Amino acid sequence: MQALVLRAKLLELWRSSQGTTGVLLDGLGRSASLVFVAYILASMVSSVTVRFISGSAMQHRMLVKQEPDRIRLGKETNYRDMRKVIVERNMFNSAGILPDEPDPSVGGASNAFNPADKCQKPTVNVELLGIIHTGQADTTFATILEKGYTIADVYRAGDRIVGQDQALIYAIEESAVILNNNGVKECLELNSLMGANKAALTGSNAASGGMAMPMPSAEDANGADCPGGTVSFDSQTVEEALGPGFAKILEAGRLVPHHRDNAMIGFKLIGVRGGSLWTRANLASGDVITAVNGTSMAQPEKGFAVYEALQSEKQIRVDYLKGGKSPCSLNISIK
Repeated sequence: MQALVLRAKLLELWRSSQGTTGVLLDGLGRSASLVFVAYILASMVSSVTVRFISGSAMQHRMLVKQEPDRIRLGKETNYRDMRKVIVERNMFNSAGILPDEPDPSVGGASNAFNPADKCQKPTVNVELLGIIHTGQADTTFATILEKGYTIADVYRAGDRIVGQDQALIYAIEESAVILNNNGVKECLELNSLMGANKAALTGSNAASGGMAMPMPSAEDANGADCPGGTVSFDSQTVEEALGPGFAKILEAGRLVPHHRDNAMIGFKLIGVRGGSLWTRANLASGDVITAVNGTSMAQPEKGFAVYEALQSEKQIRVDYLKGGKSPCSLNISIK
């Protein structure tokens, strides 16, 4: 009887232990699944992170390789050696020694230039059209035309010829321009041009019997294209507009020799500024002044006749071609 009871207890104990074992096994299985999933996820994240970090490091290395080699200062740098290199290279020219090279301020293109040398025939591809000579280098001008072009350029002493940088204008005289053409003295002469102008003037005087032709009044001479024939200025206004040495009026507009049929007929106004004395006298860019107080402007040396008349005369008559075409006259009264 006792044996049966013992057997029943053992069976009951075995069954209860079997249920507990199943629960434990089930828990262990689920835990293992979670661990496995976590391992997979960790592996994926680790793989992506490693790739990103390695890629950034590679880019950084490439950038570092692209940078030029530079001196890197550190504790191992020997500053005495660096100072020695700098001193040997004389980077700051501490000794003040200049290299042996030509001085550009002497003779321009070459140190061999001698202004006392004999003039040579010009080799530059230009033609001298006219000169305005005042006796002062800063207010003396030469009008030079590059052959093959229709627009001339105005130069002063010290300027280089446009398109021919080896040629420097050394000086401008009354009838010639002295060039320093790469160390060679060359001269642009006005003689042939002035001779042609004088012949033209002589011919016109001969045609009139050697007598000056009477000049009509400004009102009679002006056509429909001409502005008013009379203007008045006070002397102080004119003096301020001229400026010292004609400096202001030269900046307000320039007079350059104007030619027609290979003969000079006067001076053309260019670059006239608004509000200047030229504008107030009804003159504009493109107008060609042919005579001042009956004196022909068909000669290069007459370039300052207008300025001199404004400075010293009270009544001035200016004959000009409006726009280079229509003959007009202007009476200027200075009070």
